[in-house]
Amino acid sequence: MSKLGFIGFGAMGSRIVKNFLLAGHEVKGFNRDSEKVKAISGVELVDSPAAAAAGVDVVFVMVRDDEASRQVWTDPDHGVLSAIDNKTIAVDLSTLSLAWTKELGVIMSERNLAFLEAPVVGTRPQADQKQLVVLSAGEKEALDTVKPILETTAAKVVPLQERGQGAALKLVINTLFGTQSIVFAEMTQTMRKLGFSDEAIMNILPELPVTAPIMKMMLNLMTEKRFDPLFPIDLVEKDFGYAEELIASQGVQPLITKACREIYQQAKDHELGDKNISAIIALYHS
Repeated sequence: MSKLGFIGFGAMGSRIVKNFLLAGHEVKGFNRDSEKVKAISGVELVDSPAAAAAGVDVVFVMVRDDEASRQVWTDPDHGVLSAIDNKTIAVDLSTLSLAWTKELGVIMSERNLAFLEAPVVGTRPQADQKQLVVLSAGEKEALDTVKPILETTAAKVVPLQERGQGAALKLVINTLFGTQSIVFAEMTQTMRKLGFSDEAIMNILPELPVTAPIMKMMLNLMTEKRFDPLFPIDLVEKDFGYAEELIASQGVQPLITKACREIYQQAKDHELGDKNISAIIALYHS
């Protein structure tokens, strides 16, 4: 079994750590709110990202955004890079921008450190059920070492060839999901105005060939007004911002992505930011 460091005990990070512990790994953990670390029996609480990274086989980071990731990795006094050595593999599980992911990869290479970008697809139920999908780009030798650890919380680890492809693919996936969620919210509310009951909507839309399986679940959440935060709108809007930058950087106009990001920003302005993505339908209520 391996000795692991983990930074970021949010809703997803906490679940992943529990899976690591169940598999028999040792875990040192840091979170700005230390109570979230203390809530998980078996984790050694430490007082900084640097302390979590010192002397471990693999250090994992799973934080909210680029800013948090940059601070955790590069803070000169308390960051991971102030303590890590080249015997430790560095893994970032966060959903980050392509630009920062590539920059972080360069920083790691300059320090001769093994680094994997490994954003995860899935949310809380998938983490609980060990059914996440990990999109990993980085050194093959590092992935070969880390893959058995990731497989204690993921059903599939997808190896990617080039630095940045993991970050980019995660943003593509989240954009596809978030775009469809808006369209189904808009069409659901339109059907209601046309006189269709929620029961009729659920009998029709989920069974159509144009409806992806994940949208069947989304329709359920929307019609039942279930807005507990599996994927909070705050994070959806953040990801759409990164996706907009990504698309533009490839010379493609982010027409739909920009429009959808603005809709999620409206939802945040209506104090829906801490609600699940399914709450986007509340923008259409009148």
